[in-house]
Amino acid sequence: MALTIAISPAPTPRAEGGPVGFVARTPSPGKLNADRCDWLARRIPGIDEQARCGQSSESHGRLKEERSKVKNEMWVLKCGF
Repeated sequence: MALTIAISPAPTPRAEGGPVGFVARTPSPGKLNADRCDWLARRIPGIDEQARCGQSSESHGRLKEERSKVKNEMWVLKCGF
């Protein structure tokens, strides 16, 4: 009893799809808000300078809160990314 196995030819390679063109990158979110990010970045040293001066604990707490809000806004706007 002979066993015969049919062997089919290997598939021929074919190009699928078209050529890949230039992929445009969207600007980073920080660049979209560059003016606001620059203003916020300049604001931080001013707040720090005010905090280093003799302040009451109430004023110091207000500056700490203001600095935190500025840093949070910078994070939301993705400044520096």
